[in-house]
Amino acid sequence: MAFGDRNLLYEENEKGERVVVKSIDSTRRAYVRFTNCTSQRISVVWRDFQGLRRDYILLNPGKHFDVDTYITHPWEFTDYKTQESYVVNNKTVFRAPPSIANVRHRFNWNITVPLRTLRYTTLLSIASILRDEDAADELQLPRDLATDLRALTAQLLGPPETKQAD
Repeated sequence: MAFGDRNLLYEENEKGERVVVKSIDSTRRAYVRFTNCTSQRISVVWRDFQGLRRDYILLNPGKHFDVDTYITHPWEFTDYKTQESYVVNNKTVFRAPPSIANVRHRFNWNITVPLRTLRYTTLLSIASILRDEDAADELQLPRDLATDLRALTAQLLGPPETKQAD
């Protein structure tokens, strides 16, 4: 399981210790292809040797990205608009398995939507059809649902456009 903290991400290692998700070394190559199997634009992120996020590419739905990486290098995938984490093999952090190290063949890994709660799925469906975040107040939802729906709608719509001064 991964835990976020500002720009760093933490996970629990095999000893139960909380450690920074980061690249370890660059000795055992892995040739991978990430395929976006979602309907959303995805930000592909690599974690460097200090554990900092390094944006790599924006991947459109149905498209793939080939990268020569290493088995200790972690990759993440997030929705470009909502920052929701997506998964490869049901994991939010991908590292190529040791079994493909130094094999001169490109292996495909599908990026998919994680298991979502019914609550989040419903809010996401409603937010995707609202024209502005204020519309959430007109639905007569309980306050906590309306608040979450407003925030999600704002994320999906992006920042409001500002007019340039003449």
